[in-house]
Amino acid sequence: MNGMVGTGDQTGMAFTPDGGTLWTVTEAGEVLSWDLSETSWIEGLCRIAGRDLTDAEWHRYVGTTRPSRRTCP
Repeated sequence: MNGMVGTGDQTGMAFTPDGGTLWTVTEAGEVLSWDLSETSWIEGLCRIAGRDLTDAEWHRYVGTTRPSRRTCP
């Protein structure tokens, strides 16, 4: 996600050909881009949690086995 929230409902959307980015348009005419990469989602989860994710959280939100290395700064 690019950090922008937007104003109002999303009225249109399109994916990039590689599926890595979703572009949306709000009813206010704002164009937003959403990074759909696993790295972006993990960074967002770490930011929200403020710590490394537990095994259960990793499995629930990422859907794979958590790596043995630390994933959050």
